[in-house]
Amino acid sequence: MNVVKNIVRFLVLLILQVLLFNHLNGWGLCHPYIYIMALICMPLLPRWADMLVAFSLGLVMDMFCSSLGIHTAACVLIAYLRPLLLAKMVQDLDRVTQDVSIESVGLNQFVRLTVVLCLLHHAVVFLLDAGTLSHFWILLLRWMISSAITLLVILGYSTLNHD
Repeated sequence: MNVVKNIVRFLVLLILQVLLFNHLNGWGLCHPYIYIMALICMPLLPRWADMLVAFSLGLVMDMFCSSLGIHTAACVLIAYLRPLLLAKMVQDLDRVTQDVSIESVGLNQFVRLTVVLCLLHHAVVFLLDAGTLSHFWILLLRWMISSAITLLVILGYSTLNHD
């Protein structure tokens, strides 16, 4: 496991999120959260370590976004579900020795995993942020546009960054 590579990815994604992507606000509908790539692509760790990393990442995002635990809840949820989804989607889980990537799980499984985790993360963030379903269609539009942009960035970077 390349610990340095994962720490650098974690920090770079966090910095990009805070300095660049948090300031994108396409008419109040576009809020890409690319920092979740750090959780999606991190290596398979013991369950407690997954949850600790996710909690830490979410907490840092909550501090920068003043969002009172919304990102922490979403990150912990996807960290909890990621090993379960990987076990369902990847037949030979033993080959995932390093990071979860296109090379280690295959393109189809990586895309499916990323789509599911991104949609879940964004749904939790936007539902908790809204606190109500009174503006359901705007909430749905924010969720879909933000998820699409996040997925384009994550999948684009992952396909261009083959090792």
